[in-house]
Amino acid sequence: VVTVMANILNHENFETQATNDKNLQALVFATLGLKEQQGKTDADLLADPVFQRTAVNCIENFINDLKINEKGSLYVTCEQFEGKDGKIYWKPEEPGILIDFVRGK
Repeated sequence: VVTVMANILNHENFETQATNDKNLQALVFATLGLKEQQGKTDADLLADPVFQRTAVNCIENFINDLKINEKGSLYVTCEQFEGKDGKIYWKPEEPGILIDFVRGK
């Protein structure tokens, strides 16, 4: 049995935060505007250091403002196996339980 501990994202507030984050909205509209009105491509935006710095700052601020629930714990029965790289890994018997835990369900 493996114990998984995590700070879980508060999914109830996530959509509200994403919808109401003015900087995130501005980033989306700026991206669409640059691509549609100025004919920029994804490659152009990736190569533009000002755009990249702005995008990273916007996304970092959004992530830092996300509401997090208290730390939770989950006990998961796992199978131990050795990977091709020689390291030991743990495979959950029921991966869905782990996925639901990380998603805050």
